[in-house]
Amino acid sequence: MKSPLGAVSVVVLLLLLLATACGQEPSAATATPEPHPPPPMTPTATPLPPTPTSVPPTPVPKPPAPTAVPPKPTPDPPTPTSVPPTATAVTAGPPQQRIAYSAADGEIYIVNPDGSGRTRLTNSPGSDATPAFSADGKRIAFSSERDGNMEIYVMNADGSGATRLTDNAAKDAFPVWSPDGEHIAFISVLDGDSEVLVMNADGSEQTNVTNSAGFDGHPAWSPDGKRVAFLSDRAGEFQWYFMAPDGSSVEPRFPVNLPEEYLDLLGMFGGGWSLDGEFFAYTTVEAFPFVQAEPAPLIRVEGLQPGACHFVWLQSVGPVWSPDGMALAFHTFYQGGNLDIGVVPLFREGNCYYVITELSPDVRITSDPGPDVVGSWTDQYRPSPTP
Repeated sequence: MKSPLGAVSVVVLLLLLLATACGQEPSAATATPEPHPPPPMTPTATPLPPTPTSVPPTPVPKPPAPTAVPPKPTPDPPTPTSVPPTATAVTAGPPQQRIAYSAADGEIYIVNPDGSGRTRLTNSPGSDATPAFSADGKRIAFSSERDGNMEIYVMNADGSGATRLTDNAAKDAFPVWSPDGEHIAFISVLDGDSEVLVMNADGSEQTNVTNSAGFDGHPAWSPDGKRVAFLSDRAGEFQWYFMAPDGSSVEPRFPVNLPEEYLDLLGMFGGGWSLDGEFFAYTTVEAFPFVQAEPAPLIRVEGLQPGACHFVWLQSVGPVWSPDGMALAFHTFYQGGNLDIGVVPLFREGNCYYVITELSPDVRITSDPGPDVVGSWTDQYRPSPTP
């Protein structure tokens, strides 16, 4: 039987890998952007209409060309029997958008971006969390304690065919796919130290690519597959670094202010690239005069190209990009103090993103008792075909 999980249990699950490496207090971020105030927290979400499907017409064969030789007479058709004709193979429908997340009950779900169509994918005796879609939307990598220790698994996008990839004494979690689907980066706690490892998609050739003292975690693959971002306090403060997938060419990029009282939430401070690779979103803790009297979590989106700008989204953590780069999913403490998932539309003009509060209120897509934590967003999900 699965043990019930409350808000504290899921957070502990997500942070189990991370708590050992957070001994030093980071310094504050230096950038001071102009914030956009958060929108109303609980607007009514309008479900998206279902994607129409079309069945191509059956082609009509052309009559044979006349020849000088008369055709042979056609034999009488056989007597009908009760045996049905051979079934024609049924293919899956058109790709659809889905968001994968882990819920307070220790299971993984998928949901439409408007909050409809919630479907549970796992039902195991141990806790399942940190789901990540492959680029083609056909598979989901995730972490699970179903066999007694937290390991990395892969399953089909409908929840079937779960296969264990790691079998370590260490705890493994937070998997993320390479864009070509050939590799998976993940976190492993080795000798009490959190490191980023990369393995083949079948679980072979697991390689430690960070191998440094302190915390290294939250890997995020760039869309071109040439870089892996990760969060680390190796230099005495938390920063995002970019590196090659083999661990070479490590480059510090974005400082992250993480006061000591927020270290217990480190597992929710992930980040990632926009699909075009031109922006990077991550979580930090800052205060803004006249908006926030005290430091609070927020999402910062930084442009990576010359002349690009940044923006912030207040009171939210764990940004996950929509496939088209025009929305962010996140989790936040909505009214009532429950950690739920929301989606905020974005507006892009040139090298800048904007959130216009009056025109783009965020949509709360979960409201379960206990915390829901967003994991991944795809537009390539294909529901199982119906025979």
